[in-house]
Amino acid sequence: MKKKDKSLLGAYYKAAKPALKYRWCYVALTLIGVVLVIADLAFAETTRILFDLAPDIAHDMAFRIVLAFVIIIAAQYIFKFAKTYIFSYFNESVIYAMRRELLGKIQRLKMEFYDNNHTSKITNTFFNQMEIVKDFVVEDVRNMIKLPLTFIIIGVYLFTVHPYLGLTAILASVLQPISNFTFKKSFFKALDDIRNTDHIVFTTMGEATQGIREVKINQIEDFFDERMKKGQIDGVKHELRKSEI
Repeated sequence: MKKKDKSLLGAYYKAAKPALKYRWCYVALTLIGVVLVIADLAFAETTRILFDLAPDIAHDMAFRIVLAFVIIIAAQYIFKFAKTYIFSYFNESVIYAMRRELLGKIQRLKMEFYDNNHTSKITNTFFNQMEIVKDFVVEDVRNMIKLPLTFIIIGVYLFTVHPYLGLTAILASVLQPISNFTFKKSFFKALDDIRNTDHIVFTTMGEATQGIREVKINQIEDFFDERMKKGQIDGVKHELRKSEI
Protein backbone atom coordinates (compact mmCIF):
# COMPACT_ATOMS: atom_id res chain seq x y z
CA MET A 1 0.00 0.00 0.00
CA LYS A 2 2.88 2.34 0.88
CA LYS A 3 4.53 1.62 -2.46
CA LYS A 4 1.28 2.37 -4.25
CA ASP A 5 0.94 5.73 -2.43
CA LYS A 6 4.49 6.69 -3.45
CA SER A 7 3.93 5.65 -7.04
CA LEU A 8 0.67 7.60 -7.13
CA LEU A 9 2.37 10.73 -5.78
CA GLY A 10 5.19 10.26 -8.29
CA ALA A 11 2.67 9.89 -11.11
CA TYR A 12 1.04 13.20 -10.24
CA TYR A 13 4.45 14.88 -9.95
CA LYS A 14 5.53 13.62 -13.37
CA ALA A 15 2.23 14.68 -14.94
CA ALA A 16 2.58 18.13 -13.38
CA LYS A 17 6.23 18.68 -14.39
CA PRO A 18 5.33 21.03 -17.29
CA ALA A 19 3.89 23.40 -14.67
CA LEU A 20 7.32 23.93 -13.09
CA LYS A 21 8.16 26.29 -15.94
CA TYR A 22 5.48 28.65 -14.59
CA ARG A 23 6.40 28.45 -10.90
CA TRP A 24 6.81 32.23 -10.83
CA CYS A 25 3.00 32.32 -10.98
CA TYR A 26 2.87 30.66 -7.56
CA VAL A 27 5.00 33.47 -6.16
CA ALA A 28 3.01 36.23 -7.87
CA LEU A 29 -0.40 34.80 -6.92
CA THR A 30 0.72 34.20 -3.33
CA LEU A 31 1.98 37.78 -2.96
CA ILE A 32 -1.20 39.16 -4.50
CA GLY A 33 -3.26 36.98 -2.16
CA VAL A 34 -1.33 38.38 0.82
CA VAL A 35 -1.92 41.97 -0.38
CA LEU A 36 -5.66 41.29 -0.78
CA VAL A 37 -5.87 39.85 2.75
CA ILE A 38 -4.14 42.96 4.12
CA ALA A 39 -6.52 45.14 2.10
CA ASP A 40 -9.53 43.30 3.52
CA LEU A 41 -8.19 43.77 7.06
CA ALA A 42 -7.50 47.45 6.37
CA PHE A 43 -11.08 47.85 5.10
CA ALA A 44 -12.43 46.17 8.26
CA GLU A 45 -10.23 48.33 10.52
CA THR A 46 -11.26 51.55 8.72
CA THR A 47 -14.91 50.55 9.04
CA ARG A 48 -14.43 49.91 12.76
CA ILE A 49 -12.86 53.36 13.21
CA LEU A 50 -15.73 54.94 11.31
CA PHE A 51 -18.37 53.33 13.53
CA ASP A 52 -16.40 54.15 16.70
CA LEU A 53 -16.24 57.85 15.81
CA ALA A 54 -19.74 58.25 14.32
CA PRO A 55 -21.86 60.30 14.52
CA ASP A 56 -19.63 63.00 16.06
CA ILE A 57 -16.79 62.75 13.59
CA ALA A 58 -14.55 65.67 12.66
CA HIS A 59 -14.46 66.80 9.04
CA ASP A 60 -10.74 66.19 8.64
CA MET A 61 -11.09 62.67 10.07
CA ALA A 62 -14.09 61.99 7.82
CA PHE A 63 -12.02 63.07 4.81
CA ARG A 64 -9.13 60.77 5.82
CA ILE A 65 -11.51 57.83 6.30
CA VAL A 66 -13.15 58.39 2.91
CA LEU A 67 -9.70 58.69 1.31
CA ALA A 68 -8.62 55.46 3.02
CA PHE A 69 -11.69 53.67 1.64
CA VAL A 70 -10.97 54.98 -1.87
CA ILE A 71 -7.33 53.83 -1.73
CA ILE A 72 -8.26 50.41 -0.32
CA ILE A 73 -11.02 49.80 -2.89
CA ALA A 74 -8.75 50.96 -5.74
CA ALA A 75 -5.98 48.64 -4.52
CA GLN A 76 -8.42 45.73 -4.25
CA TYR A 77 -9.67 46.35 -7.79
CA ILE A 78 -6.13 46.52 -9.23
CA PHE A 79 -4.83 43.45 -7.42
CA LYS A 80 -7.97 41.39 -8.09
CA PHE A 81 -7.58 42.15 -11.79
CA ALA A 82 -3.90 41.16 -11.61
CA LYS A 83 -4.85 37.96 -9.78
CA THR A 84 -7.47 37.05 -12.40
CA TYR A 85 -5.09 37.82 -15.27
CA ILE A 86 -2.14 35.85 -13.85
CA PHE A 87 -4.35 32.95 -12.78
CA SER A 88 -5.87 32.72 -16.26
CA TYR A 89 -2.39 32.78 -17.80
CA PHE A 90 -1.18 30.13 -15.33
CA ASN A 91 -4.22 27.90 -15.76
CA GLU A 92 -4.21 27.95 -19.56
CA SER A 93 -0.42 27.69 -19.84
CA VAL A 94 -0.34 24.61 -17.60
CA ILE A 95 -3.17 22.75 -19.32
CA TYR A 96 -1.78 23.40 -22.83
CA ALA A 97 1.74 22.45 -21.75
CA MET A 98 0.42 19.24 -20.21
CA ARG A 99 -1.58 18.40 -23.35
CA ARG A 100 1.49 18.95 -25.52
CA GLU A 101 3.63 16.81 -23.20
CA LEU A 102 1.03 14.05 -23.06
CA LEU A 103 0.48 13.99 -26.82
CA GLY A 104 4.21 13.66 -27.35
CA LYS A 105 4.35 10.69 -24.97
CA ILE A 106 1.30 9.02 -26.52
CA GLN A 107 2.80 9.35 -30.00
CA ARG A 108 5.96 7.59 -28.80
CA LEU A 109 4.10 4.61 -27.34
CA LYS A 110 4.43 1.26 -29.06
CA MET A 111 1.53 -0.12 -31.08
CA GLU A 112 1.05 -2.77 -28.39
CA PHE A 113 -0.44 -0.12 -26.15
CA TYR A 114 -3.13 0.72 -28.72
CA ASP A 115 -3.80 -2.97 -29.33
CA ASN A 116 -4.29 -3.67 -25.61
CA ASN A 117 -6.15 -0.53 -24.55
CA HIS A 118 -9.50 0.95 -25.50
CA THR A 119 -9.35 4.37 -27.20
CA SER A 120 -11.57 5.71 -24.42
CA LYS A 121 -8.58 5.39 -22.08
CA ILE A 122 -6.70 8.00 -24.14
CA THR A 123 -9.80 10.18 -24.33
CA ASN A 124 -10.24 9.96 -20.56
CA THR A 125 -6.60 10.90 -20.03
CA PHE A 126 -6.84 13.93 -22.33
CA PHE A 127 -10.15 15.34 -21.14
CA ASN A 128 -10.54 14.24 -17.53
CA GLN A 129 -7.46 12.95 -15.76
CA MET A 130 -5.48 15.88 -17.06
CA GLU A 131 -8.03 18.29 -15.61
CA ILE A 132 -7.71 16.57 -12.21
CA VAL A 133 -3.92 16.97 -12.24
CA LYS A 134 -4.18 20.54 -13.52
CA ASP A 135 -6.61 21.50 -10.75
CA PHE A 136 -4.24 19.97 -8.20
CA VAL A 137 -1.27 21.91 -9.58
CA VAL A 138 -3.02 25.23 -10.16
CA GLU A 139 -5.50 25.32 -7.26
CA ASP A 140 -4.60 22.90 -4.47
CA VAL A 141 -0.84 23.49 -4.35
CA ARG A 142 -1.39 27.26 -4.45
CA ASN A 143 -3.88 27.06 -1.56
CA MET A 144 -1.45 24.98 0.50
CA ILE A 145 1.06 27.81 0.15
CA LYS A 146 -1.38 30.68 0.63
CA LEU A 147 -3.51 29.52 3.58
CA PRO A 148 -0.76 29.40 6.28
CA LEU A 149 0.38 32.91 5.28
CA THR A 150 -3.22 34.14 5.42
CA PHE A 151 -3.67 32.78 8.95
CA ILE A 152 -0.42 34.43 10.08
CA ILE A 153 -1.44 37.85 8.70
CA ILE A 154 -4.90 37.58 10.26
CA GLY A 155 -3.28 36.45 13.52
CA VAL A 156 -1.02 39.53 13.60
CA TYR A 157 -4.08 41.76 13.11
CA LEU A 158 -6.13 39.92 15.72
CA PHE A 159 -3.35 40.43 18.28
CA THR A 160 -4.34 44.11 18.24
CA VAL A 161 -7.91 43.09 19.10
CA HIS A 162 -7.15 40.37 21.66
CA PRO A 163 -4.03 38.23 22.18
CA TYR A 164 -6.03 35.00 22.45
CA LEU A 165 -7.63 35.61 19.06
CA GLY A 166 -4.21 36.24 17.54
CA LEU A 167 -2.78 33.08 19.09
CA THR A 168 -5.71 31.06 17.71
CA ALA A 169 -5.05 32.27 14.16
CA ILE A 170 -1.29 31.67 14.48
CA LEU A 171 -2.00 28.16 15.78
CA ALA A 172 -4.25 27.57 12.77
CA SER A 173 -1.39 28.59 10.47
CA VAL A 174 0.72 25.81 12.03
CA LEU A 175 -2.02 23.17 12.07
CA GLN A 176 -3.04 23.79 8.45
CA PRO A 177 0.19 22.49 6.80
CA ILE A 178 0.32 19.66 9.38
CA SER A 179 -3.17 18.61 8.33
CA ASN A 180 -2.08 18.76 4.67
CA PHE A 181 0.75 16.35 5.42
CA THR A 182 -1.43 14.13 7.63
CA PHE A 183 -4.21 13.74 5.07
CA LYS A 184 -1.90 13.62 2.03
CA LYS A 185 -2.50 9.91 1.43
CA SER A 186 -6.27 10.28 1.79
CA PHE A 187 -6.24 13.21 -0.64
CA PHE A 188 -4.30 11.35 -3.31
CA LYS A 189 -6.43 8.25 -2.71
CA ALA A 190 -9.53 10.35 -3.42
CA LEU A 191 -7.89 11.66 -6.61
CA ASP A 192 -7.07 8.10 -7.64
CA ASP A 193 -10.66 6.99 -7.00
CA ILE A 194 -11.92 9.89 -9.14
CA ARG A 195 -9.49 8.87 -11.88
CA ASN A 196 -10.66 5.23 -11.79
CA THR A 197 -14.32 6.24 -11.83
CA ASP A 198 -13.74 8.58 -14.76
CA HIS A 199 -11.94 5.76 -16.59
CA ILE A 200 -14.98 3.47 -16.13
CA VAL A 201 -17.35 6.22 -17.30
CA PHE A 202 -15.32 7.07 -20.42
CA THR A 203 -14.82 3.38 -21.23
CA THR A 204 -18.56 2.80 -20.94
CA MET A 205 -19.28 5.77 -23.21
CA GLY A 206 -16.69 4.58 -25.73
CA GLU A 207 -17.98 1.00 -25.77
CA ALA A 208 -21.60 2.13 -26.10
CA THR A 209 -20.99 4.58 -28.95
CA GLN A 210 -18.48 2.52 -30.93
CA GLY A 211 -20.56 -0.62 -30.60
CA ILE A 212 -23.95 1.04 -30.94
CA ARG A 213 -25.20 -1.58 -33.43
CA GLU A 214 -24.49 -4.44 -31.01
CA VAL A 215 -26.05 -2.45 -28.18
CA LYS A 216 -29.28 -1.97 -30.10
CA ILE A 217 -29.38 -5.53 -31.49
CA ASN A 218 -28.88 -7.09 -28.05
CA GLN A 219 -31.01 -4.43 -26.32
CA ILE A 220 -28.47 -3.80 -23.56
CA GLU A 221 -29.09 -0.07 -23.18
CA ASP A 222 -30.15 -0.61 -19.57
CA PHE A 223 -26.84 -2.33 -18.80
CA PHE A 224 -24.86 0.70 -19.93
CA ASP A 225 -27.28 3.03 -18.17
CA GLU A 226 -26.70 1.17 -14.87
CA ARG A 227 -22.92 1.44 -15.31
CA MET A 228 -23.24 5.18 -15.96
CA LYS A 229 -25.54 5.57 -12.95
CA LYS A 230 -23.01 3.82 -10.70
CA GLY A 231 -20.23 5.98 -12.16
CA GLN A 232 -22.29 9.10 -11.40
CA ILE A 233 -22.85 8.05 -7.76
CA ASP A 234 -19.23 7.05 -7.22
CA GLY A 235 -17.90 10.16 -8.96
CA VAL A 236 -19.93 12.51 -6.75
CA LYS A 237 -18.96 10.54 -3.61
CA HIS A 238 -15.23 10.65 -4.38
CA GLU A 239 -15.35 14.34 -5.33
CA LEU A 240 -17.09 15.18 -2.04
CA ARG A 241 -14.53 13.16 -0.11
CA LYS A 242 -11.73 15.10 -1.80
CA SER A 243 -13.44 18.37 -0.83
CA GLU A 244 -13.78 17.26 2.79
CA ILE A 245 -10.07 16.51 2.99
